[in-house]
Amino acid sequence: MNNNLNTAKPRILAITADRFAVRQLRLEMPLCNLKRNGLIEDYRVTGHSFHNLPDNYQFNTVWVQREIHPEIVSVLEDLLENNYVYDLDDLLIGRPTYVRCIWDESARKTVSKLLNSCKVLTCSTGRLVGMLERCSGAALSQKAIICPNGFEFSRTLRKPEQPAGLIWTSNDFPALIQSREGVVNAICKFSEKYDLPVYCFGYFNTVTRKIRNLVELGMVPFFHHKALLWSLPPLIGIAPLETAADEADLDFINSKSDLKMVEFGGFGHPSVYSNAQPYTDTDLRCGVIAPNDEASWFDAMEIIYREKWKNIDKEQAGVVEARSMDLIAGKLWYEAIRKAQLDYSLTGSDLKNKLNSRKGWNKYDAAHYAWKEYRKKNIKRHEALSIIEDRLDFRLFFLLYPLYKIVNPFRQLKRSLEKRIGRY
Repeated sequence: MNNNLNTAKPRILAITADRFAVRQLRLEMPLCNLKRNGLIEDYRVTGHSFHNLPDNYQFNTVWVQREIHPEIVSVLEDLLENNYVYDLDDLLIGRPTYVRCIWDESARKTVSKLLNSCKVLTCSTGRLVGMLERCSGAALSQKAIICPNGFEFSRTLRKPEQPAGLIWTSNDFPALIQSREGVVNAICKFSEKYDLPVYCFGYFNTVTRKIRNLVELGMVPFFHHKALLWSLPPLIGIAPLETAADEADLDFINSKSDLKMVEFGGFGHPSVYSNAQPYTDTDLRCGVIAPNDEASWFDAMEIIYREKWKNIDKEQAGVVEARSMDLIAGKLWYEAIRKAQLDYSLTGSDLKNKLNSRKGWNKYDAAHYAWKEYRKKNIKRHEALSIIEDRLDFRLFFLLYPLYKIVNPFRQLKRSLEKRIGRY
């Protein structure tokens, strides 16, 4: 370790489990902006295995995003004494039923540990902080900094034009359950009435099959999608969220951000948004808010198509001003990383050595936790075996089970002694 002045510019190591949109939106873009504006010295983005991290890369700030791998927790505790930024944009300890990825108990346990131990928590909304507090039991408000979603917008505003179609995007399955039929019927009838195409980006599965004018474009990379939002003519954005569902789904949905307002409003697409908390509890004012029934959604699209498109440029200007990445990164993200900045430097080699020293039984820890959850009847047997197989061959798991019961208490004692010795 090399001593460093606390006044030195941050050199950031970012650790993320995400490879797609969230990484670009809430990690790569803010980091690039901070470096471009001279607020940080440098940054690197890596995963929990640190395979692409150079041994000689020096850093004095760690930024963790959406990490769910249990082996990272002990490394951050031992090497950094939990001085790091942890960013969450979703209720990853929730249990939604409609998403593609269901997080296992090991992942939820890791997220809970990171929430409890991080020095700074960054979230897109205060609602998410409150929900994380409720679900985890951790006191988070005092260390939370709200970093709403922003973007590197063009300075050019759209010239108002009547929308030439509709656009519906979703990074996951659309958050529609009971309201799906009414919203989709409204889209069908409106698009057929005016013979307008409906462009869909994302995982829609069977949701959009009845839309006759559908142009299904699948998943596209994050920045390609934003380039399309800017290059396409003005379209009516479709941004529904479920408002009538069971508690687990509503908790997850209400913890979401106003990202669709940032995207559609910031790129000049007048849009319809459900009367849901992410779109009503926001500082952004754009588009039309509609209850989730067929008549309300149809009427909202009519209002936009006939009159409200004339205000595209004014609404766009308001979103751009409020969510410019220069503002969000330079003020809020910068505050978060400065609070977690170390007064010394570490290297990639320091991190890798610490991780390697904790391998072996560490992979067994997550598998053993899954088996305990099954024994407590918190998860089903096949779920436990699936988690075990993902971490460790289950035959090896049961072979080592008796030995683990003997070894683990000594491992816990060793960690406790190392921590005590490190304080003196």
